[in-house]
Amino acid sequence: MIMKFFFPTLVLISMLSLSACSLFKSASAEEESPLCSHSAVYQSFQHERGCQLLLVLEDGTRLMVIGGVTQSPRPMSGMEVSVDYEPVTGMASPCAVEHTLVNLTCFQVLSSPETECADASNVLTRNWMQDAIGSFNPEEVKMLQTDSLNYFQLSGEEIIIFNCRGKIDCFVQGPRANAFCTELIQRFEEKDPIWSSEAVRDRKKD
Repeated sequence: MIMKFFFPTLVLISMLSLSACSLFKSASAEEESPLCSHSAVYQSFQHERGCQLLLVLEDGTRLMVIGGVTQSPRPMSGMEVSVDYEPVTGMASPCAVEHTLVNLTCFQVLSSPETECADASNVLTRNWMQDAIGSFNPEEVKMLQTDSLNYFQLSGEEIIIFNCRGKIDCFVQGPRANAFCTELIQRFEEKDPIWSSEAVRDRKKD
């Protein structure tokens, strides 16, 4: 039973670690000249009917990407990119905001909020946190602020502690943990949850 549980867990940790690494690699694009012709930023229009993320060019033009080259890492609100695109005609869009449907022909990340230290106000929008909640199904998430970094504890069948940039610093099953993780877990005990599965279930009922 231990081996059957250990290997799936190890695979999940590896996937999250690789995801975080790819995000940091993309940050190197900040030091490069844009590869594409147009600078743009992803903005959330979820408050508008039928809309999610749209690309907003410097002149205010809004683009909804429906195909073309792969957008990697996963787009999120606030991500700055350079793009080239081809308009798509003859297709209807569910988004009520005025925009143009496009296929991307060039895509480069210039800067991403994922590489900045997360806090309670934005961590739940980070791709690595959303992936962690989906993978580990924690009962609650807490935040601990220190002089150097913010830490986030996911508690459930195991305790997983991420630093604010999405790296797993502690993975604890059972009573054993090293001194660093033990100290963090003790400090988390006095903190209130910033997210809980129970609250999510209650909202769905409403």
